[in-house]
Amino acid sequence: MTKSFNLHLSAPAKCSYLEGKQSVSQIIVPPNEINALYYASLLRQGFRRSGILVYRPHCGSCQACMSIRVNVQKFNFSKRFKRIINKNKHLQCRQLPLRWEEAHFELYKRYQTTRHQEQVDELQMRRDYKEFILNSYVDSALLEYRDQHNQLKMVSLIDLSDDGISAVYTFYDPDDKNSLGHYGILCQIDLCRLSSKPWLYLGYWVANCKKLNYKIAYQPAEIFRDGAWIPYNQL
Repeated sequence: MTKSFNLHLSAPAKCSYLEGKQSVSQIIVPPNEINALYYASLLRQGFRRSGILVYRPHCGSCQACMSIRVNVQKFNFSKRFKRIINKNKHLQCRQLPLRWEEAHFELYKRYQTTRHQEQVDELQMRRDYKEFILNSYVDSALLEYRDQHNQLKMVSLIDLSDDGISAVYTFYDPDDKNSLGHYGILCQIDLCRLSSKPWLYLGYWVANCKKLNYKIAYQPAEIFRDGAWIPYNQL
């Protein structure tokens, strides 16, 4: 399905990935016109979602941010990934609609304060959580992971499209040492296979950004560059 959307350029802001750079994004307006069918097409064009906003980087001379997606049918679980799965086999996952759960928010708050040293007023963090995690005009869901004692360990926010899943955001117990971030991605690969969807969209990859290097461990993958998807090993 095709549709013409209006694109708005965001104001320049500090780049989250490259030091000394500024970022600008193309944002689709109005966001409430994007339903699940339109969003699937936009994912294939390198767009991504944050809250109700659907955007992609548009930084003039810098084109370092490129969408990456995993070919789930050809993906092979390495020994390392099999060990991660085995370490987390005690976790139970259930898929939930976007709804407020106090336990989810408390885990999100711990994750932000521990992993990202976020120092935000709690009322503001609650507003940010609702806006970022619980607001969506597309087909979205939460994957909740609990251990054998019913302790919440991880929550993943995903978007569902006709050809794949988009991994939007994951937060987890920062004291757990069982590679939960990787485990969440491996579970989403498995979910794609179970639902016969060929792609797991992992957002943006930047070659010189260490914090995004984990994404290239999931091969074979494709990179969206110059308006087309190309195999990562052909870059």
